[in-house]
Amino acid sequence: MATYRSEAIVLKRRDGREYDRLLTIFTKEKGKVDLIAKGVKRIGSKMAGHLEPFGVVDIMVARGKIQDRIAGTKLVENFPYLKSNIESIALLVYFNEAVDRIIHGNQPDLKVFQILAETYYSIEQYLKRNSSNANIQDQILIALSYILKLCSSQGLAPSFNTCFYCKKNLKEEKNFISERHLGTVCPLCRSKEESLYSVSSTALKVLRLMNQKTLATIKLKNLNPRIFNEVRRIVNAFILTIGEREMYSYSFLSVFLSK
Repeated sequence: MATYRSEAIVLKRRDGREYDRLLTIFTKEKGKVDLIAKGVKRIGSKMAGHLEPFGVVDIMVARGKIQDRIAGTKLVENFPYLKSNIESIALLVYFNEAVDRIIHGNQPDLKVFQILAETYYSIEQYLKRNSSNANIQDQILIALSYILKLCSSQGLAPSFNTCFYCKKNLKEEKNFISERHLGTVCPLCRSKEESLYSVSSTALKVLRLMNQKTLATIKLKNLNPRIFNEVRRIVNAFILTIGEREMYSYSFLSVFLSK
């Protein structure tokens, strides 16, 4: 039976038959794949703990006629701070869902794997440095900036510097967001598209920063809540445009922002 090994990250899981689980996994070698993990719901399963979301695991995959299955696992990176924080877990559920919507299956892409691992690592390091005063808003900004990088890696880079229509540099004035075109529109081109909505100059500056330097978002602590919500809404809207479906975890994550 043909097999292959790869480092991998579990994006989502669901119940299969009896003691099995069906997993959507992003692998370093094969990209996003759907695999079956047989018997992992049994008490004492050796693989069960390694196939939880929010970790990096080395897997052995056995080829099957209908579906490939996981034949062995070895934990590579566990991210204990992240897994012990319920707010961070809610965020990573959202992040993983975004990845699943943006990325197509069975297309090897090392850059995407690196972005996923770096996202987990960055939030883990943030929690280590801020163990007593961790803020979910700061973590969301980190994750959203990586989502923008993920979009760029797929040729879907949002534009926050120039107008989508006239291609001129945006001025410090009332500009608009085009969800359909994943970018911004200047006041002179506003009439060219319906359903545009305004974006503040401050939110636009934050989006530019996030789009250029992922780790720079960590410096955006205590961002005004109004600006934060504006930025979050825009990035989430872009995910909906790309994935063409609602983000089910968006409401769950919002619960922690309302506390």
